Parts: sequence; structure tokens; C-alpha cells
Amino acid sequence: MQLILHQLKADLRHQRGWLAVFGLTLAVSPVLQSLSAPDRKLFVADFFLTLAQALLALLVTGRCVQADPLVGSTAFWRTRPLTRAQLFWSKTAFIVAMVELPFVLSRAAQQWQAGFSFHQLLLGGGESLLWATTFLFLGAALAAFTRTLMQFLARVGLLILGFVIWGVILEEVFRLRSVEPDFANHSLLLFSCRFVVAVGFLGSCAVVTWILQARWARSVLAVAALGIGVLCFQPLLVLWRTVFLNPPPPRLNTTARVELLPSDELPVTTQDSQLLYSHFRVTGLRSNEVAGPQHLKWRFQGSNGPALGSAEPGLGLPSEVGMLNHPQSADYLKLVQRGYSSDTLWFTGFHPRHQTSLPSQGNLPEAFRRAPMMGRFEAAVDLGFYEVVRLADLPLAPAAVTLRPGEQIFLHHVTPRTDGIEIDVRMNVAKLFLSRDPRYSVLGAMLRESAPTLLVLYHPGLREAYAFPCADRLLNVPYFLNTHYSFGGAHVAPYPALRAKLTGVPTESWLREARLHVYQSVYRSTAAYHLSSTNYSLVLDRGSQARPEVAEGRLAFRNASLATNAGDAEIEVYLDTVLDNAPDNFVEDDFAVLAKKFAALGPRGAPALVRRLPLGSRLEGTVRAALPKLITRDHLPVLQEALRRDPQLVWLFTAKAWHADAREIVLAQLRDRRQALPAGSLIVAAAAKDPATYPDLLWHFARLNHGHEQAAAALAQCPGLDLSAAVREAWKRARLGLADVRAVALPAAAEGLPEALATAIFKLEDLSDARALEQRRTRLAELTNSSKQGKELQDWLFANAERFQFEASTKRYTLAER
Repeated sequence: MQLILHQLKADLRHQRGWLAVFGLTLAVSPVLQSLSAPDRKLFVADFFLTLAQALLALLVTGRCVQADPLVGSTAFWRTRPLTRAQLFWSKTAFIVAMVELPFVLSRAAQQWQAGFSFHQLLLGGGESLLWATTFLFLGAALAAFTRTLMQFLARVGLLILGFVIWGVILEEVFRLRSVEPDFANHSLLLFSCRFVVAVGFLGSCAVVTWILQARWARSVLAVAALGIGVLCFQPLLVLWRTVFLNPPPPRLNTTARVELLPSDELPVTTQDSQLLYSHFRVTGLRSNEVAGPQHLKWRFQGSNGPALGSAEPGLGLPSEVGMLNHPQSADYLKLVQRGYSSDTLWFTGFHPRHQTSLPSQGNLPEAFRRAPMMGRFEAAVDLGFYEVVRLADLPLAPAAVTLRPGEQIFLHHVTPRTDGIEIDVRMNVAKLFLSRDPRYSVLGAMLRESAPTLLVLYHPGLREAYAFPCADRLLNVPYFLNTHYSFGGAHVAPYPALRAKLTGVPTESWLREARLHVYQSVYRSTAAYHLSSTNYSLVLDRGSQARPEVAEGRLAFRNASLATNAGDAEIEVYLDTVLDNAPDNFVEDDFAVLAKKFAALGPRGAPALVRRLPLGSRLEGTVRAALPKLITRDHLPVLQEALRRDPQLVWLFTAKAWHADAREIVLAQLRDRRQALPAGSLIVAAAAKDPATYPDLLWHFARLNHGHEQAAAALAQCPGLDLSAAVREAWKRARLGLADVRAVALPAAAEGLPEALATAIFKLEDLSDARALEQRRTRLAELTNSSKQGKELQDWLFANAERFQFEASTKRYTLAER
């Protein structure tokens, strides 16, 4: 033992310079990681640092093994007191204690800084030990076959070249190609198992080679062991089939149920229900639980043949990894919004995804497009259930927070810009080959970029919330040498200087008071459902996607009839039948049928229809066309009661030009500023020309969503009413996305506001109504003093949209010189 320790000390003295450099690179890695949030430049530096560590470890190992020859014929070698066995143990101890152990500890320090739990640190330590053992003892075995450093490096190069050539032979000759894993739990973990087995087998062969050559001088057996390890490494990566890292069994949700719906008219905002594809309803959900469809497969068998479809809205990811399909899901966002007051003003940096229509597969029979077909409908739905939880509440200042074991979030910087606030958020996610949790497996962690974290920028004083996903850009590229994956990047939130002027809150104050809330969906359970019905009819919508409706409901809608002398009770039943069974997706002549159903009511049935208003956007167009033909002045009490109930129903009076009959109610609503009234209400109120109402008129005008042109024309008739300030505020809101920018553009252009005229010109392309298009062209011709008309005018405006200058004295635009 003393001779072994003596030799170990001698090796330490001889290699102390290289060991110091190697130790310095190991110490720099965790320090470098702690200096800043995850960054591409940081990871490039870390990659080259890790590469330097590997080369230094290989160099130190080779120099140590070759410092004392294992065989020799000199007198000194024959008479030295150190035996071959003692030399073997001293070299092995040096490699393990001076090279391998420091590397494992350095990686553990990096993993601890990345938020790993104790269990994850143990797994990470085991992985580091496996990689280091394989790499170092491969180097030690090659060094044991050589006498000089150049020979050693040449053997290393030949080994790498042999790996490449053998891989090409396997792929091109034996067609042994690696198969891309599908995104099921077992496939994610199978990839990890294959890699662990292949590296473990190669490492075992390297250790055996080292023992045979360094301890027993069995060169032939040592070469055979090394050759077996090299030849079997790549086949094991493809052919290994056993998953020994079995994921924990999913917990089943025993309370949730799924049912087929005839339409989407049932309530969808209750605490325990959720709609899927507009006609599946999930009930029995917990207060903060949401269902994420992972797989859907349906089949319809009718008289004209089969129709089928399937989809993987969960992106094909396992439930634990894919989480809730995506935090941009509309259901996810609704659940997050429940945690805030009902008067919170919401902005989103994405378009919430709604799962509406059933996906169809292949070319369905043409008969399905002509008429509803009745038959048997079957569907299989796999659902993952998740709890949406707030994991962090951060001030808008640089910070690092561990969300849960293996996950960290970094608020890198918050920078005010002219177009908003730039928020740079980064995330670390643990990457572990030995993890039984698919979320942190080597593939599962990388796939987390498909399901980013949802961030909410919230100002408690103004009750403003801006929701946006954490950027999914992979930062640590190349990533295969890192202990974790990092995602993130900058996002611009819409709080520019314009918004600061609108609210009266300076950007600096807003930043001090705002908070960043971090949300994630936590996987809880999985369940599979099978649904079927023998009396469904399949109807294709205009997008050629399938939509099942209950056959009896559609037949009831089409067959509903009303007797000429029907009483009030019969009218109520008739209306309920028509409205309850109106199809969700109108096909063929459904709109014409609905118009006839309303016309059959006559003046006698009009009050029953008015009492049911509003009916929603699906039926609104038909109602607005049919109802004015039915109502008479005898219906004024019913109409006035409806207007008191819902200010949006002012169109009932404007359609008949009964402004005076609605004015008293509208003026009372005008003084109540809880919500902005529609443009029709402002037109009715403006006809009174009462200066006492002017402040209220301006307040409501500035907050209109649409109809600004008609309202501005009516308000312009009020003596002494200055509309310019309200138009400016309305234009600010429109540019922030709070109103229809097309509706405000012309009134704003008349005031010479920035970009208003160009916006009004370019928005001409969006108009499909010929009458509205001609009215806009006429107004733009007046503003630009142009005598052109029609298409010629529009082409001229497009060509010169950026050249117009506003003349405040004339309130007209002139062309600037080029």
C-alpha cells in the first residue's frame, strides 16, 4: 500500500501543472453559470470549456499511464520495487481520484445551481460517473498500448475514425438506421435506456480492456474486449428494446365525464365543465383543473359509406411532457383569468387556440356535402388532466427563481422601448438520461419547448394583464454536453409611451408596481373515453370538416311549424323548438329556413322573439334582417324593456328610426359609465343636442369598439361640441388594439392624427361591401381634394399614401414634393 501511495504522490508531482489547469477549468464552469442568466454566448463559452476539460482529462490520463512503462527490459525496470499490480492500482487511483471525481463534483455543482433536487443530483452524479468512466478508461486503455504521447493521440484519432466508418457501414450496408422515436412515454424513455446501455457496455469493455492490458498484460484479449465494445455500441443504440426506466403509473381521474352534445349552446364557463371540439363536454372538473385532449379518433358509418378522422392536439407528446397541449389554449387562458378580478383588462401576445371542428380524414363522400346523413357515430378521446398553478410572483427586476425541482426561471432584463416593454425571460429544465419522469428525460426535456410556460404581466392598480408564452428558443446550442436545456428570449409587451399617456401612469411607475406571474400546468392524471350514438347525422361545414349533430334536433328545426291562429303558449313552444334546435353549422338553405321560421311569427309573435334577445352572433344576422319587418309601434313597451335590459339592443329603434322613443332610456344609460354604449346609442342621444350630455357622449365615443364614423357624423351636428380630444383618445385605443382601427381611421384622419390617413387608405382592401367601399372612397376624396373616382381614386391613394401632409388650417391633405 505504501508503494502504491508513493507512486500516486509521484504522479501528482509530475502532473501537477496539467492538473492545476484541469482543475481551473472545472472550477470556472459553475462560476461561469452563476454569473448570468442562460445565454447563447454563455453556452458557447461553456461548450468550449467542456471540450477543453475533456481534452485535458484525456491528456492527463495518457501522460499518467505512459509516465511509468508497464513493460520493459532495462536493469532499472527489472530491479524496481514496484510490481505491475501496484503500478496498476496507483494509476487507477490517480485516474479516479484526480480526474474522474473532480469532474463529477464540478457537474454536480452546475446541476445544483440549475435547481436540481437531491434525487436529481444523485441521478446526475450517476450519469456523470458513467460518462467519465467510459471516456477516461477508453483513454487509459489506449495509452496502455502505446509508449509516446503522439502514438496515444494517433490511436485516439484512429478510434474516432473507426466509429465513423463502422457507423456508415451499419447504415449503408446493413440498413441499421436509428429510428426517430414517437412521442410516447415509453419511446422517450427507450431512447434514454438505449443510450445508457450502449455507453455502459462500451464503458465496461473499456474497463475490462484496461484491466487486461495494464494488470495482466493480455494484449490479445484486451484488443478483443475493446473491439467488442466499439462494434456493439451503435447497434445497441438501435436494437435495444427493453425499457428499464419505467415511468410511474398515471393516476386516473375518476370524477371527470365526457358526453356528446347536440350543439354548443350549453354553458361553457362553469367551474366544472369544459367544451372540446364544440360538441364534447367534459364535466366533473376541479376548480383549477383543465382537460387537454391528447388523441382523438372518430368514425361515422352511414348509408353513403364511412367517414373518419383523427388528431393529436397534444402534439403527440406524452401527457407529462406535453402538459396542456399548449399554454396558448383558450381553456388554459380562461382558467388563469379566474385568478384575477372580473374587471381586469386583458391583452394577449398570441391568438388563443380553440378546438372547434372535428378533423376529417381523406376525401369524404360528396353526399355528406349535400345533406345531413344519419348513421352511427363513435369517438375515442384520450384526455390528460392538469392543474394550472401559479409558480412564481416576481417583481420586474432581474431575478432567478426555482419553480420546482429541475426547473428555474430567470428574469434577465426589463427594458422600456418606444413600442412597448421588452421582457427577456429564460428557463432551465433538467436533462437526465436516468430519469423515470418523461418530463426530464433527455428527449422529454428538449420537447418542453413545444409547451412553454405562460407568463402574465399584471398591474394591480390599473388591473391590466398581458399574457404571453415564454419564448421557446433553445439557447444552449450545442446542447449535448450540458446538464440541462435552456429556453427563452425577449418578448415585447404592449405598454409603450402612448399607453402611458392614455392611462396617466408613467412607464417607470408602471414597471415598479407591475408583477410577473408564472403559470404552468401540472399533470395529474390520464383517462380514455369511448362515446357512441346510433342516431347522429354527419354534416360537413364549409371548411370540409365534419360536425355531428343529433338527427332529431335538425329534423325538429326544419319541421317546426306555427298555426295561423296560434296562441301565446304555442308561440313560445314554437320559438323554443326553432332556437334550441338551430344547427351549429349552417349548410345549404339553413339561413333561408331560419328566416322563414321568424317570418312565420308575424307581429303577434314578435314580442316573444324580442324577449329572447340577444341570441348570439350565430343567429344575429338573420334576426336583424327579420325582426324589423315584424315589429310595430304597438310593440314599443316590449322594445323599451329590452333596451333597458341590454343597451346593445338599440338597433331595434335605429332600424325603424324611432330615436325619440329610445332617447329617455339611452340618456339614462349614458350617465352610467360602467360600459361603453354602442354607436347607435350615441346617435340617438346626440339628436337631443343637450350640452349637459356632451361630457358623457365624448366619454362613450372614446371607448367605442366600432361605428366611430356614424357616431362622429351624429356628434358633429351638436352645437359647441369639440370632438377632437375624443377622436385622439379613440385613435390611441385603436392603435393599442382596444378598438377597430378601421372604424376610427377616417375620423382620426380628419383630425390629422399620425398614420390615420394611411391606415384608412390601406384598409380599403378589407371592405367587401360595395356601398361601404364607395362611401369610404368619397370621404377620402374630400380629405385629399381629389376629383378622381372609383378604382382610379383607390389606386391613386395607394400609390401616394405615405406622401400626404395635413394642413391644419383647411383640415385637408396635400401631396408633399418627392
